[in-house]
Amino acid sequence: LISSYRRNARFLDNDNYRDWLQQLRDEKIRSWLNTYQELLHTRYFFDKGTGAFDLIEGNIPAHMLATGRKSVDKRELWTASRH
Repeated sequence: LISSYRRNARFLDNDNYRDWLQQLRDEKIRSWLNTYQELLHTRYFFDKGTGAFDLIEGNIPAHMLATGRKSVDKRELWTASRH
């Protein structure tokens, strides 16, 4: 989670971070997680029986997606606000 915060990047985990949202000591990271969890958190499913691994995606709220942009300069993402 801290690595994702530092890079403003997606993170892969099945934890719902309910406890983290209340108990995380670093206020900046807690605020970032509260603001961007739905956009950056990628959940997954792993079936031990078959060995199947699937990402659970597609639940990003429409209001969090960019409108009217055909491309994004990666430098903009790197410097994007975390708050």
